[in-house]
Amino acid sequence: MSIERFADQLRRHRQAAGMTQETLAERSGLSVRGISDLERGVKRRPHPDTIRMLAAALDLAPETLASFRESATPRSPLAPAALPVPLTALIDREDEAPAIAALLDPGAGVRLVTLTGPGGVGKTRLAIQAAMDLRDGFADGVAFVALAGLTDPLLVLGAMANALGIRETPGRPPLDTLTKALQDRQALVVMDNFEHLLAAAPDVASLLAACPGLSVLATSRSPLHVGGEHEYPVRTLALPDPVHRHSPAELTGVPAVGLFVRQAQAVQPLFVVNEANAAAVSAICARVDGLPLALELAAVRMKTLAPRELESLLGNRLGVLTGGRQDRPARHRTMRSTIGWSHDLMPGDEQATFRRFAVFATGATLESTAAVIFDGDILAALDHLTALLDQSLVQRYEGTDGQPRFAMLETIREFALHQLAASEDESLARARHAAHFLDLAEQGETGLTGPDQAAWMARLETESGNLRAALGWSIQRGDAQGSQRFGSALWRFWSASGRLNEGRDWLDRALVLNPGDQSAVRAQALLRRGNIAVDLADYPSARGLYHQSLDIFQTLGDDVNVGRALGSLGLVYANQGEYAAARAAYESVLEVCQEHGWRPGEALALLNLGSVAVAEGDYTGARSVYDASLTIRRALGDAGGVAWASYWRGRLDRLDGRTGAANAWLTRAQAGFREVGDQLGIAYAMNELGYLASDDGNDRAALAYHLDALREREEAGAIQETVDSLEGIAAVAIVQLQVELGVKLFAAASEWRKTHGAPLLPALRSTYEGRIAQARSKLPSATFVRAWNEGETATLDEAIALAFTMTQ
Repeated sequence: MSIERFADQLRRHRQAAGMTQETLAERSGLSVRGISDLERGVKRRPHPDTIRMLAAALDLAPETLASFRESATPRSPLAPAALPVPLTALIDREDEAPAIAALLDPGAGVRLVTLTGPGGVGKTRLAIQAAMDLRDGFADGVAFVALAGLTDPLLVLGAMANALGIRETPGRPPLDTLTKALQDRQALVVMDNFEHLLAAAPDVASLLAACPGLSVLATSRSPLHVGGEHEYPVRTLALPDPVHRHSPAELTGVPAVGLFVRQAQAVQPLFVVNEANAAAVSAICARVDGLPLALELAAVRMKTLAPRELESLLGNRLGVLTGGRQDRPARHRTMRSTIGWSHDLMPGDEQATFRRFAVFATGATLESTAAVIFDGDILAALDHLTALLDQSLVQRYEGTDGQPRFAMLETIREFALHQLAASEDESLARARHAAHFLDLAEQGETGLTGPDQAAWMARLETESGNLRAALGWSIQRGDAQGSQRFGSALWRFWSASGRLNEGRDWLDRALVLNPGDQSAVRAQALLRRGNIAVDLADYPSARGLYHQSLDIFQTLGDDVNVGRALGSLGLVYANQGEYAAARAAYESVLEVCQEHGWRPGEALALLNLGSVAVAEGDYTGARSVYDASLTIRRALGDAGGVAWASYWRGRLDRLDGRTGAANAWLTRAQAGFREVGDQLGIAYAMNELGYLASDDGNDRAALAYHLDALREREEAGAIQETVDSLEGIAAVAIVQLQVELGVKLFAAASEWRKTHGAPLLPALRSTYEGRIAQARSKLPSATFVRAWNEGETATLDEAIALAFTMTQ
């Protein structure tokens, strides 16, 4: 026992006897200075005669006397095993090591901390650093116990005794030996790699309970699950922001990149991040999830590969991430063996959950996990997800709705997918995953026209990776109806989120399956594919798709969907200037919808009839049907529909010269689109606000609106709307004396409209002709003709690039 214990006992007994140091000195025959030195621990080895005289003066009882004498007999000091000396610097853990040290600081109240995390995340290195920071805080030292080589939990306490320099007594349980040796010591023990020896955790807890001065810092892929434990999850290294374009210097300062570069320079000393390889280096770090071990193994490949080559090979992470250092444990020389170590520690039912969970491409909620893996049993899903979390094979994070989601690091998921493919579970797991997300997609299609549009938009965005995976699997297995239902359900989401080209490609792949089918499912998919064709300004394809859909619905006698197909054809007619045909189609649709009480369809038909009335110059008639449509949308609680009706109402008022009312309607529409997350709608509103700003003479604001709208529309693939934005920018360019640029843009837009049969709205024609006439008056005739010819021969992409020079 430590000499401080004797000092404590001496002080306690003196105070209990009501003596001062002077009184005790007088009665024992010792000096006051001597008493003071003993109580302060200055004198560490009191002479036996001193102990006898103090005991007599204090009149100690026999049982107290034995303890008093024992405390005065110093024990041999501990000889803890030295901490390993790190060979590398600690990267991106500047806050974590001090935080762990603060938890374990004597007096902080925490005596068992377990660093958890997946294999290769850097738990051991972090534990060593925290222990080094704590060395001065533990009077009896800090010991390191390497547990990786043990296979029997019964050997854990023996390994601890050995690391502390405590000799075991034959025939005496190690727990008793350690308790006797440590009960009055102040020591920290680092127990590294505990995950495969968890049966020994209760013994460690018992030891901590019996030894108040003992603290333990464990590293483990799973918590120890004993009383008093404080879990500390170790995160992966921070990755570059995928949105921000980093300079090479900035990129090197990102922790994951910094570690990769340092390790790459260990095998390729001249390697640096530069403009040519920055994107590839950033992608490499993201592909390996910022896991320190994976970054180290990837960097080894830089000896023979360029960054771009390495990035391209990381589709097979487990095959590439090999060749670890020989001084590492075998399980840390490849990512496959690192993950396999955790996998093999789980019982069979948890291994099954692990591999089945890999079907979730972008994670899952508890409810989705239950539906896909456990037939809806929430409690079973909860238990198994907790087990995977404990093994650090699944991560928990907060979704955009504030609810918890669970996901695998991609490196771990690749391992799980290999396990799934090698099992008999894959077909059933993927079928359940596809069925679950098809149901979600179909609920979402309805939800995107109801009062909860914003929530549904966010939910579908969150699950977009799972939706792609489920749809891709349905197509891969040749499920025509399943994949076509998927495509039909998602078209509105694809359109609103600016993924028109993606939606087109998915539906094309689905419609190739079973082309002779004449079912309502196929007809609906043809109709939705036609909607996307309209948004992409591919009017010939749209006509063909709508007519195919119409023929099937007419054969089936489905009047409501016949009306939908006719209404969709009306879109093509209106966009191509066939206003009488468009009006006839919309009136037929309106009649069908009113006959069947289909209110959403009625609202849409009224809105479309309003657009035809605007094109024909009937602003009074347009205002009437727009207002009727808006009334229905409000009654339905359709926030997105209200935003669109507000947009068209604002556009009408702008054309009619009612600028104040137009601004109010358009501002309201923009806010509505933002509320429901309709990116294409936001672009519509911005573009119209740009025209309104031009009408008010605010060309700077007009240009900003048009450029923002152009950016959104180009990204979404909305071609005709992109052309509309180019015309708005052209008009501003001419007013701002960038006349040749404006002429080129007007010419490019004019040529596109001529080629695609999409004439300018009559109400806009005079305004544009006026701008072009203005340009003619400002330019020499030859210059105007040259600029117009250059614009006519430019591609749409070239015209868009030219428009963005207006920002310079």
